[in-house]
Amino acid sequence: MNKMEKIFGFERSSVLKVTGWIVLALVSFFVIANLPIIETMNNNMVTALDEKKSTVTVLATMATATSVVAGNIPGANSVAENLADINDYLIIVFAALWLQKYLIGMAASFTFKILVPIASILLAINQLKPDYQLKQMASKMMVLGLVLFFLVPTSIGVSKHIEQTYDQSATVSQVKSDSQSEESSNQDEGIGGFLAGLVDKAKTTVTSSIEDVKKILSDTVDAVAVLIITTCVIPILVFLLFIWVINLILGLQLPIFVPKVNISRRLKRQHTHES
Repeated sequence: MNKMEKIFGFERSSVLKVTGWIVLALVSFFVIANLPIIETMNNNMVTALDEKKSTVTVLATMATATSVVAGNIPGANSVAENLADINDYLIIVFAALWLQKYLIGMAASFTFKILVPIASILLAINQLKPDYQLKQMASKMMVLGLVLFFLVPTSIGVSKHIEQTYDQSATVSQVKSDSQSEESSNQDEGIGGFLAGLVDKAKTTVTSSIEDVKKILSDTVDAVAVLIITTCVIPILVFLLFIWVINLILGLQLPIFVPKVNISRRLKRQHTHES
């Protein structure tokens, strides 16, 4: 009876679990990573990010055009400089959008073709030769892979909810409609005609009053703030939330990468230096 319960010297239940982990590794590599639904989901996310990237590009161009026009209004030079400086923040938003697109392209393959199969094989080895550290490492690899896979879709979903709630500022909607009208009216003149159209639009929007320039600056700052929150802050918060929930439920103690600062030691060094 004991011989029947053992296979190759191992318990039958252990062999079945090892087989299950190996099957999971194969299914993850050959099936899950190539599912059409994942490709469709990735395409939808890329489309959403491209739309936001187009908004950022047009908003930066409109801010530049408005700053050029505002520079000719007496007393509006400082406001015009602030409008021009907004492009520095839009570059950060643009970089964050490209990073999210990169994560979309590699998350599924990296998770289901590398992390999950390797973690499954390590768990299979652990089943035959139990090792707590090996099990912890495999569990962390699998969980981090799933966090990486669901990070961008979740952050995009939360960002869309915020954008729908606050309508992403009236400036963004107005800029997008202005850019579409200018692009259609200047499509035969190329990018030069498009930029010229935006400058003309800025001239008609900005009158001789400095209050008009301040209003445009305020609306643009609001729009950029919403873009920074939805493209930079939300993904970081979603990642930290995932890690916190995983640590709370599974007790894996995944690192949250928050630097620890020993304030007392720093104050002591500063006091020693001053004495």
